[in-house]
Amino acid sequence: MTPRSFGVSLIQHTLWRFVKGEVQVKAAEKLYLSYGPLLLSLRIESLEIFAKHGIINEDLRFYLDKLTTEQQDEFRSILVRKLDINPVLISRFFNSSIGENMLTIVGDGVTIQGGINGKYALRGAMVSASLDPEGLTLLNVLKKYPTNIQLQGDLLEGLEQKIKHLILATDLLVTNLEQWTTEEVKTTPSVDYSLLKDLRKPGDYKIIKQVWQLTDKSRERSFYVDVYIPQTLEKQKIPVFVFSHGLSSRPEDYSQLLSPLLFSRLSLFYFTLIFGE
Repeated sequence: MTPRSFGVSLIQHTLWRFVKGEVQVKAAEKLYLSYGPLLLSLRIESLEIFAKHGIINEDLRFYLDKLTTEQQDEFRSILVRKLDINPVLISRFFNSSIGENMLTIVGDGVTIQGGINGKYALRGAMVSASLDPEGLTLLNVLKKYPTNIQLQGDLLEGLEQKIKHLILATDLLVTNLEQWTTEEVKTTPSVDYSLLKDLRKPGDYKIIKQVWQLTDKSRERSFYVDVYIPQTLEKQKIPVFVFSHGLSSRPEDYSQLLSPLLFSRLSLFYFTLIFGE
């Protein structure tokens, strides 16, 4: 067993013990909302009763009184709406540098009681909820929180504006890319793919696989690269084909798709690198 697979197994085993109740932790009882000098509170139990039975307790009534029946039903649906995401992928993502940076930003607004950044509690609650039979829902994340939650209203309001700007920028980028792609297609000669080599069939050259362990000293980050090298070629410069598996996944996750048969065909043309974390 490699250190990576051992680590994943250990995380899964530990989290599963939490889910089964073998390890007891204190769970959140109240959700606090601070906005300027105001500090309001709401019992998590009241949200659970409302989500499961439609009953509005007195402390929840304060927040729902001005909502229409349709809005209350929508809020109830949001509380139990399940996201079907693999818990290991959630753990991988939020343990990556990008994922942790996102958690830090959100954790400034979703803190533990007292105003301390809640990123670690939030990460643990999300992974634990995804392992639970009830699944990854907003209500289940709140229930799995290890301590009382405090929402920083003014910071969350600013975060909402940043998210809106990010969505607008993303939509603009997608629109422009679609336009550029359409224009490029018009000027690119058509290709008869039936005349090209069939990538499903073995190529003419053998390949060898090497695993390179690399370190980026500027970012203090280590990673490995699966390298597929064509053999029996004369010494010459050949193009490099780079495949990046994407965030929170590994090269091994694409082993079937990027099979040796495919690489033996690509090896006619490429020196292939596949990056891992």
